Amino acid sequence: MFGVLRLEAFCTDALAILIKMKNIVLLCYGKEIEYNRAIVSILSFLAWNRKASTDFRIVCFTDNPAYLNKYLSDVKVEYIYLSPSRMNHMLGGTTYIHRRKICILQDVYLRYPEDDLIFLDSDTFFISHAHGFMKKLESGYAMMHEREYRIEEAPEIYRKYMSEKLENAAGYPLAFIRQIESRTFAVKNEELSFSIDQHVWNSGVLGLKNQFLPYLDSVLSLNDEFYKESKWFISEQLAFGLLLQQKTQIAESSAFVNHYHQSKHHVDPRINSLLDGEFLKMKLVEKLACVKAFTVNVNKLVILDRSSMIAIGAFKRNNIIKGFKYAWNALRSIPMHSMIYSYTKDRIAMMASNRRF
Repeated sequence: MFGVLRLEAFCTDALAILIKMKNIVLLCYGKEIEYNRAIVSILSFLAWNRKASTDFRIVCFTDNPAYLNKYLSDVKVEYIYLSPSRMNHMLGGTTYIHRRKICILQDVYLRYPEDDLIFLDSDTFFISHAHGFMKKLESGYAMMHEREYRIEEAPEIYRKYMSEKLENAAGYPLAFIRQIESRTFAVKNEELSFSIDQHVWNSGVLGLKNQFLPYLDSVLSLNDEFYKESKWFISEQLAFGLLLQQKTQIAESSAFVNHYHQSKHHVDPRINSLLDGEFLKMKLVEKLACVKAFTVNVNKLVILDRSSMIAIGAFKRNNIIKGFKYAWNALRSIPMHSMIYSYTKDRIAMMASNRRF
């Protein structure tokens, strides 16, 4: 039985990480694929961490506990139901859906004020044992998924890469830069300044020590201020990333967790295929073995997809060295699995479609 897990120590490391309960928190609502992603994320954590030495509680905020429990009936998960009225209340009078993430973390802190907290976006899965992740967290680091770019670089990045998706794409980071350069921000009983030299961090994964959790109210306030003035859709991760950079050190978690937000169109069909009727009939140990193998192969597929796209972009800009670097990385990541054939077919179809338009 999993969920509130007290599992055997897997090593004799004197730094045995059993300091505090760790709440593993997920949020999923609205669509079947969101539920399926969360199911795989939860099972991947258990699959890779069956011999961990920490206590874990899995907490899932969802509008459809029954759907998830169908796949996770043999896993102890604390479901917290999200009614339509509560979902709306968490928006705080805005249309900014990522505000809900901060709200559910506040809820977990109120329920379990003594515990540490690990948040996983639904579009994540573990790709290795989390021991290194937990050691970093216990040593005082906050964990986020990846460091992405300096705030100063954001307008040019958005102009180059987001203009096809967003009208006036560079305008959002420019508005944010004007905002942080013109004022300070109240955080508890101090005034903080933020700099364009600070980095944007991806918040698809968050590892937060209990000592930081009283700042969640400040994260929400910063999020609201950032979004109100800039309308930048990453305001939530800016609020987390900038405040954490001021209060502690941040470490990347991409060596432990794959956040496939840019490759959902390739991963989602494979998740749906994994969670077929036969999967429901499996015992838990079989499910975990199946999910672990899935994460190994899909992780390679995501690296292949990301690296090939970076390589193509680099070659188009005549950046030959970068192009060959990522092309080689893509080749090394080709999974020796039948899914490479369906992936190749999908890529060819996408390229043909792009040429038509």
